[in-house]
Amino acid sequence: MYDTDEQKARWKADRPHLPLPIVDGEISSMMLDMLISEDTFPIREGRGDHDLWDMSQPRLSRFFLPPFQRPVVWDEQRMVRFVESAYLGISLGTIAYNNGHDFPTKNGRFVHTDNWLIDGQQRVTSIMRYVNDEFPIFVGTENEHRWSDLSVVEQRYFGHRQIGLIRLRSDNEDYLRLVYDLMNFGGVAHTEEQRALPAAAIGDTADDIEAKIRTMLARDPEYVLNGIPDEIIEAGCDAREEINRDLDNYVGGETTDWDESMTSVHIFRSMLARAFPSLAPKADKG
Repeated sequence: MYDTDEQKARWKADRPHLPLPIVDGEISSMMLDMLISEDTFPIREGRGDHDLWDMSQPRLSRFFLPPFQRPVVWDEQRMVRFVESAYLGISLGTIAYNNGHDFPTKNGRFVHTDNWLIDGQQRVTSIMRYVNDEFPIFVGTENEHRWSDLSVVEQRYFGHRQIGLIRLRSDNEDYLRLVYDLMNFGGVAHTEEQRALPAAAIGDTADDIEAKIRTMLARDPEYVLNGIPDEIIEAGCDAREEINRDLDNYVGGETTDWDESMTSVHIFRSMLARAFPSLAPKADKG
């Protein structure tokens, strides 16, 4: 990432019309076999891995789950549809994980953020439950089966399907929390005190906020609309249109600053509160 003012200035000098990227990872792909075959896992019990990682962390496939990962939310029907997509030639989307191997530590272990699965828990869980025989797919058709019904050739075919991969490199947990939240925005309720988190708490300027909100809007609309505060929905607002209008007004100079009542600020500050819970104002217990 662009951590220093010098790095940011150099990047902007070459690209004056473009925002600084928020997620700066190496993009590639991997075979599903890398998720389901333990022989390919970098983390395995019984070979001294306790000296490299904190093995008490929750694990999924070849990854550790960071403490801010939410529980599995896909129901079985959605998992079935996702796995069926692999056989039908439909894109399986992308998963993102953090590679922290290159960061030095005092105790000889990898940094605590190493091998964290940042995005894709639902996808990986679906694949693992399928290969563990937890549900059948293509039910009611001639192709109905469970994993254990497949021949070695058929299982190998599934293992050779590809899924997109983003490899991040960071030892900064707050940054990874923000990436997680940007990739998973939506569907989680927030308290009023979380919504009150000032953007300035993490040094974001109005321009930074604008760029990040536009990044959200560029994603599947479901991510945005699922994250709209309840009062916006109840008011019958077209939230996506309202957010864009707020941003256009700000960029066009019609609003001199971000106002607490603006939908875009309301939503983005909620998102920041989830990404950085330690910065959220504490409730008065008195």
